[in-house]
Amino acid sequence: WESLEDEVRLFLQEVRHAAHDSTISRDDDEDDEDDEDNEAPLAKRPNFDRKKFNSELHQDLSRILGSMSIPHQNKIAAGPMVLDIHLQDMCIVEASAAWSYYLRSSHLTALARRRQEMLKAMGFDMAVIPYFHWEQLKDDDAKREFLLENLPQQVRPAS
Repeated sequence: WESLEDEVRLFLQEVRHAAHDSTISRDDDEDDEDDEDNEAPLAKRPNFDRKKFNSELHQDLSRILGSMSIPHQNKIAAGPMVLDIHLQDMCIVEASAAWSYYLRSSHLTALARRRQEMLKAMGFDMAVIPYFHWEQLKDDDAKREFLLENLPQQVRPAS
């Protein structure tokens, strides 16, 4: 612990406190639920087709790409990985949903970071779309503009 830099120690302490606070609030919520009713509340159910998409962000990205007439495929196997969105050749879009980040942080989890490293090592040209940037966009026009700025050059529609 002493050998770690102050910044790293502070980050790890924040993660530990956030995880602890999250566990306490989750335990309180579980006490309030009926034991007989194991069904998730409507608000907690996924609002996307799990067979086609990994998250609501992934679904929304696919919808916007479709509205831009950019051909793409969802959940395509590439070796040991499943790609979020495959555009063409070696171009992909990764939908970095909230679970890709540490709680209350903009730092990718080690697993998400390793996934991106592996995809790059496989030779993919990747656009990573973080959920916290996407959620700030007000409408579909803003989402289209954001995607155009972040997509690899070779898949951008001709203007």
